[in-house]
Amino acid sequence: MNEEQYLFSLESRGIKLGLQRTIQLLKECGNPHKKIKIIQVIGTNGKGSTSAILSQLLQADFSVGLYTSPHLLSFQERIRVNGIPIKISEVREFLIKYKSAIEKTEASFFEVMTVMSVWYFCNKGVDCAIMETGLGGKFDSVSACDADVYGMTSISMDHMHILGSSLKAITKEKVGAIKPNSIVFSAPQQKSVQSVIHEYCMKNNCNFTFINTNSKLKLSLPGIHQKENASLAINIFKHIQPLCSQKFIDKKLLLIKWFGRNQIIKESPKIVFDVAHNDAGIISFINNMKSE
Repeated sequence: MNEEQYLFSLESRGIKLGLQRTIQLLKECGNPHKKIKIIQVIGTNGKGSTSAILSQLLQADFSVGLYTSPHLLSFQERIRVNGIPIKISEVREFLIKYKSAIEKTEASFFEVMTVMSVWYFCNKGVDCAIMETGLGGKFDSVSACDADVYGMTSISMDHMHILGSSLKAITKEKVGAIKPNSIVFSAPQQKSVQSVIHEYCMKNNCNFTFINTNSKLKLSLPGIHQKENASLAINIFKHIQPLCSQKFIDKKLLLIKWFGRNQIIKESPKIVFDVAHNDAGIISFINNMKSE
């Protein structure tokens, strides 16, 4: 069984809620998450795009780790440093060192990938790591990594069988990832969602900002929802690099590559590939198609 086969065999363990296995596996690996600055991106739709845009902006001045899910072609796409995916030899090194710990903790596929990502980022000496949350928040393995800054994309109905049957319940599950005294940036939200975020951040002494979407932004990723994602990424970027010029940002936005988002793969006949997987995502896709 090779490295890829072994990792995907862990999917038979299913989705496991709770942070204990991740915390234990991180400990077995020397707690690498405590040695790097982490930005965690939470939400329903737009997490991957926001993470990718932020990564591209930061790479001009920093070494940047990027952890996203799912992948399109290879699981190695999930873990990147400055846009370059982890090598299979480095996956092998991790598994040789920690396979016994993985078996002892009974960690799931996503938990192992999360821990491997911060281990790899730490080994590569990144200045910061952008970590996309999986489907949840409070009990998602990424939340065990103790982020310094949080970005919240739009929250909508998704994975109700796990997260809750109402938008309010889902939001509470998502914001539960945020640690007290943190810095939080949120995209525009529905009123009920904004109310939950506001209440949670006030109670936990978080410095939080609801950003405005800059509809005048020009970027390589089509769709108004991408302007929302870019606006969120820019606000986080400016928090880290407050002196950066708007000219630099505008230039970078036109160079973003993130496949599977209103991606035109053939012009005649026109074929568009998009990874939308829930109602809000499909509506955004349809609206973009109508606007062309």
